[in-house]
Amino acid sequence: MSPRHDASALLAALVCFSACADGTGREQSGSASIGSLTTPGSAGTAGTAAESDAGETESAGPVDDSGGTKLDVGSITSGITTASDTGEICSSISAEAKQTYAPVDIVFAVDTSGSMFDEAAQVQANINNFSQQIIDSGIDAHVVMLAADPFLILPGICVPAPLGSGMCPADTKLPNYFHHAIPTPPGPIESVDGARKLIQLFPTYAPHLRPDVRKYVVIVTDDDSRNHPDSSGDAGIYDNDPDGFIADYTAVDPMMSDAMGNPTWRMSGLYAYSMCSNAAQVGLVWDEIISTTGGVSGDICNCSLGNLACAPTFQTVFDQLAEQIIDGSEPIPCQWQIPEPPVGEVLDPEYVNVEFIDVDVGMSEPIYHVDDAGACDPVIGGWYYDDNDAPKNIILCPVSCESVSAAGEGSEINLLFGCETQDIPG
Repeated sequence: MSPRHDASALLAALVCFSACADGTGREQSGSASIGSLTTPGSAGTAGTAAESDAGETESAGPVDDSGGTKLDVGSITSGITTASDTGEICSSISAEAKQTYAPVDIVFAVDTSGSMFDEAAQVQANINNFSQQIIDSGIDAHVVMLAADPFLILPGICVPAPLGSGMCPADTKLPNYFHHAIPTPPGPIESVDGARKLIQLFPTYAPHLRPDVRKYVVIVTDDDSRNHPDSSGDAGIYDNDPDGFIADYTAVDPMMSDAMGNPTWRMSGLYAYSMCSNAAQVGLVWDEIISTTGGVSGDICNCSLGNLACAPTFQTVFDQLAEQIIDGSEPIPCQWQIPEPPVGEVLDPEYVNVEFIDVDVGMSEPIYHVDDAGACDPVIGGWYYDDNDAPKNIILCPVSCESVSAAGEGSEINLLFGCETQDIPG
C-alpha cells in the first residue's frame, strides 16, 4: 500500500482481545482470542464493545457470511506517529484480520483412465472452491495433483486460477499448487494402481510437502486397488491389501508419521459403493483405507451418464473434506494474516505498525518492528514478518507474545496500515 494519509485509502485491521468465532464458524474454548487470533487464556464471548485509545467507541459490526464478526468502526485516530517525528498521526479504517492456523498439504490422486471423463471434470470444477474455503479460514494449503493432462478425447485435469495457472498443460503454480501429469513411465494413475503410484511417485511430489504439516490424500476412481482382467493398470503389492498400503505410506517418509509411528495423514475419496452401471469395481480397498484413517467419502455411482447427482456429490464431499480440514486445524499463537489491501492498493511492508492496548492500563503502546526472530529484544520484544520479501503474516516475538497472552479480556491488538513502520529503538 502506498503511503498516504487519506482515511478512506488507509487500511487498519482491528482485532478484539475477547473469545469469539474466528471467522470460519469455529468456536474456541479454554483460550482467549484476539479477533481471529487465539492465545492461551480464558474463554469469553464475542461482540462486546471496545473503546479506542482516542476515546471513540468501536462496536461489533455485522456478522459476515462465514459466521465471524467483522468490526466496522469507520474512521479512528491512532496514537502512532510517523518515524520522522513530525507529530503527524494516522487515521485508518477497520478491516478483517484472520487467525493463522497450522498449514496443511493435500494430495489428489485421480484415475484418468478412459471411463473417468465426468469425474475428472468434477474435480477440476470443484477444486478452486474447495481450496479457497481452506485458505479463507486462515490455513496455508499446498495442493499436489497426480493426474494426466487433458489430451484429445482422453480425460485429464487442468486447474484454472486462482489455485492453478490455468495455462494448460502447465497449470502448476508454486508454491501452493503442483501438478504432476506423469506423461512417462510409470504413467498416469489408471484404474487399479492408485495405491501403488501414490507410493511410487512419492519422491517426485515429496519436495512439495512440508515436514510437521498435516496431510490429506484424496483418491478419485471408479475402480479399486484390486487387479481385474477388465481393469487397466497393476495394483502390484497393494492388490487387495489396504493394511499394507497404510503401513507403507506411513513409513514412506518421516513426515508421514508422528513420534509414535502413527499416520499424520488421512485418506478421503470418491469411489463406487456398489456395482452400479459406471463402476468398474466396488471400492472395497479404498473404503477400508478411508475408514481406518478417518477420512470422508462419496459414491461415484452418482456420476453415471446423465446423472444430475454427480455435481452435488462431488461438491458435498469436497465441502465435507474442507470442513474436516478446517475443524481439525490448530491456531498458531501470536501470529495472524495480513489482510488483503483494498482493490487497487498494494501493501507496502514499510508502512505497517502494531499497537497493543491492555484493558487494565487503558493506554495504547506500540509493539516495535524487528527484522526477524533473531532480532527480537529480550526485554522489549517486538514483531516481525514471516517473509520480509513477500509478507503474509505478522508474528510477535516471545516477550511480546507473553505480554499479549497474559493481558485481560477486552484488551486489543491493532494492525495499522499507512504510517511508516516503527522499528525497535536503538
